Amino acid sequence: MKRLASFSFKKIFSRILTAVILLTLGLPCRAANAEFSDVPANSWYADAVTFCRENGLMSGVESGRFAPNGTASRAMLAAVLYRRAGSPATAAAAGFSDVPLNAYYKNAVDWGFSTGLIAGYGNERFGPADPVTREQLAAFLWRAEGRPAAGQTQNFTDAAQISSYAVSAVNWAREKNIISGKGNNCFDPKGLATRGEMASMLARWVQSETETPEPGPGPGTDPTPVPDPAPTPQARKISVRRGGSEVIYELNDSTAANSLYEQLPMTISVENYSTNEKIFYPAQRLDTTGMPLAKGGAGTLAYYAPWGDVVLFYGDFQENSSLFELGKAVSGQSLIGGLQGAITIKTAGQPDPTPIRGKTLIAYFSCTGSTERIAGHLQTALPEAELYEIVPQIPYTAADLDYSNASSRTSREQNDPTARPAISGQAVDPGQYDVVFLGYPIWHGQAPKIISTFLESYELAGKTIVPFCTSASSPMGSSAANLHALAPDAA
Repeated sequence: MKRLASFSFKKIFSRILTAVILLTLGLPCRAANAEFSDVPANSWYADAVTFCRENGLMSGVESGRFAPNGTASRAMLAAVLYRRAGSPATAAAAGFSDVPLNAYYKNAVDWGFSTGLIAGYGNERFGPADPVTREQLAAFLWRAEGRPAAGQTQNFTDAAQISSYAVSAVNWAREKNIISGKGNNCFDPKGLATRGEMASMLARWVQSETETPEPGPGPGTDPTPVPDPAPTPQARKISVRRGGSEVIYELNDSTAANSLYEQLPMTISVENYSTNEKIFYPAQRLDTTGMPLAKGGAGTLAYYAPWGDVVLFYGDFQENSSLFELGKAVSGQSLIGGLQGAITIKTAGQPDPTPIRGKTLIAYFSCTGSTERIAGHLQTALPEAELYEIVPQIPYTAADLDYSNASSRTSREQNDPTARPAISGQAVDPGQYDVVFLGYPIWHGQAPKIISTFLESYELAGKTIVPFCTSASSPMGSSAANLHALAPDAA
């Protein structure tokens, strides 16, 4: 998942508060196995598929299947890269004759064409249904990366078969270990890319940007050696406290434990789950590369990757292939079951985080209840904050929320830069507050236009505005930056 930004506003979470931000809709029942039925756990593409699914890059096809051996289409790849970029708005139309106005990939193709990512076939055709070749996939990713130069030339045995437009892309992708051969050091540039290969290359590409290890080798190749992680401090202890109750955990030296440790200190809402665990959601997902599975019983600190929640067990639990261990309680274990509401998590012995100063408002817009729940969690963490719901004058129906229908209300509003749905009910002036948390769902890659109505209705100069969002698969993307244009004087 991409790191969530907060306009160009003050990074008040770095030392003050970590907001409860979820990029999921609802809280589904925890499944024993969240993987696709046709993706074996020991397959070379399994980790990459999991990465792409968890980060909203790719999803299944139907009936819990991923179809790893199926071919990837050009439209599919354009849509994936568009979501990766945050689904930015574009005013320019590509004008391809074979891209319908109501196609799910229309905005993606227009954006790709306007940025030079997509060139088409030169006869006003994009070929959305055409399968992507391996060299085309490399070229797409290379363009999305900004056409970087490669420091070395790949040495594939079939290098002469690579099209001229893709040579630089393949050199770069090979140097970054984004692509691998298919045996005998053969690249097969004209071969059709499978969905498994696409997932692998996407995962390696995204992870190369943050210098994380790649998810695994391609088919028929030896695994690419991955350097051992840098040594991490031993016996790192963290404090989890609510009032006078304090639990001390000793973290292991895993990548996920490092990811959690780097986010401290935080004040966050803890929830009950089942009869043996408490859970909370860190603002940033944890890196589970090379993670050990959670074992043991009460006192285990764990991370459930599909949901992105940290788990504090106060009873026995069953092992799960997606449940990873972060550490163990070394004191206060008997207090875990009594933790509730807002808890403070910090390095053991570190001073408490500075509380937010000034009057705080939590304003949110929610149609399905997901954003409303997160706003409630946030108020639990900030009990002195006031809660305000942004209510549309004309409520949204299920038909209005049909994002696949280009004629639905939400589709029309999100494609109309001038749309400003009216707000109903009692008004609230955010100008009287020092800090405004602003919550909304992601619709077509952006905040709903009613959020624009809200921001344009008030004077917000000098206010600290902190956005949080919910989404089924999309990151916050450029939504915060676009909203900042409506409140440019906010802090």
